[in-house]
Amino acid sequence: RCEVLVESGHEVVRWWGPQVVAPGTHADAPSFFVFSVTTPTPTVQTTYDGTNGTEGFIVDQKYASGETSHWIPNAAYPGVAPVGTTRTDVATGLVRTVAGPGSGYTSVSPTRILDSRGPIGGWSSPLVAGTPRALTVTGGAAAVPSDVDAVVVNITATGASAGSYLTAYPAGSTAPNASNLNFDASTNVAGLAVVKVGTAGQIHLANAVGNTHVIVDIVGYFTATGTGKYNALDPTRLLDSRSGIGGWTTKLGAGVTQTVQVRGAAGVPNTADSVVVNLTATGATAATYLTAYPSGEAAPTASNLNVSANQNLANLAIVKIGTDGRIAIRNDAGSTDVIADVVGYFDSAAGDLFHSLTPRRVLDSRLAAGGWNAPLISGTARTLTVRGANGVRVDAHSFIANATVTGTTADSYLTVYPTGATQPNASTLNYTAGSTVPNLVISKVGSGGQVSFATATGSANVLLDVVGYFAG
Repeated sequence: RCEVLVESGHEVVRWWGPQVVAPGTHADAPSFFVFSVTTPTPTVQTTYDGTNGTEGFIVDQKYASGETSHWIPNAAYPGVAPVGTTRTDVATGLVRTVAGPGSGYTSVSPTRILDSRGPIGGWSSPLVAGTPRALTVTGGAAAVPSDVDAVVVNITATGASAGSYLTAYPAGSTAPNASNLNFDASTNVAGLAVVKVGTAGQIHLANAVGNTHVIVDIVGYFTATGTGKYNALDPTRLLDSRSGIGGWTTKLGAGVTQTVQVRGAAGVPNTADSVVVNLTATGATAATYLTAYPSGEAAPTASNLNVSANQNLANLAIVKIGTDGRIAIRNDAGSTDVIADVVGYFDSAAGDLFHSLTPRRVLDSRLAAGGWNAPLISGTARTLTVRGANGVRVDAHSFIANATVTGTTADSYLTVYPTGATQPNASTLNYTAGSTVPNLVISKVGSGGQVSFATATGSANVLLDVVGYFAG
């Protein structure tokens, strides 16, 4: 028999029963399915030879004849399962997934790799609905290596002929039911995206309605040799120019750059290489954009957040920290208050590695996907199970997803935070009544493997598309 129990806060498999004596000699060809669990000393491996953490694995060996044997691999009879193999835990209903070794992060100064208005990236016309286009992300000015797992890019839609949305996904795969960026006609909208790289070092970009020009700025990438490991934090306000938090006491003027101390602040250590912040512009006096980049460097030709006059808008940013421990933020036009909430950082000293996924919708309150069957209402936080669902490992500490609100009834904001933690004074995305607004989310996973959602005013439908997770 096989039972799942908890010891020292970890799930453990114990197994009794006859073991396959010589699986290689059976008349039928076997295939292997791996049931992996977190153990007190978890090991991530795709070949299980009995010499390393065998208490963490149990294998079903099923033959063409229909016979099934259950066995634990050992040095004599190794079992091999490809990355992505899954098995449902009958005790908990969670799905166990064989994961690869994970990828580390390498940050770069923002570099433009596509502008369909000009020759950058090889496009010379707008992206038309129904006709996805490929973008090569390896090589180029950012020197992205050929073995890249995923890229971190800021995608901007400009000059759109209709309200629409963009989807970024790995080349060679089918376009998923997911969105990275939603926008109205004739607006400039930017959003951060983490995109798994597909065949030929490319990603695909698809537009849903009409046509739009597309700009892509790369800010980093994940590879097996990358040294940056992620450390999640509960959302903490680093900067608020309205109240003086972070040292700013006035709006950021046109063409003005100011810096804010990151290392040694808001839980970020002095060894951090990059910081993950939710950047918000509020009270802008004109249509403008903000650019965040390492302090001490020249401002790049890139944008992190595009905002209209009097609009409150947030966008996630992963920003390389300057040698002085600070990041710089520049405003293009008019003046605007700026808010920055830290949600984590990358550090070569310690942390989690990234596991990319093809985008998958895990929550849609309009369709009861994810267990919700009604909009999110102010004053009532709701939860979603993240661990052990949709390819996310049961030991994941944090995840990356694109969150979208739609059908909003009031001007408000959405906050995503770890279940069990106190709801922070921070916003994940800001929106107006009747709007559809997305933003990338990197959040810690809380108690019960869940994450919580709260809205400040009115109600809103919530969608969540997971693109990856961080685990030890």
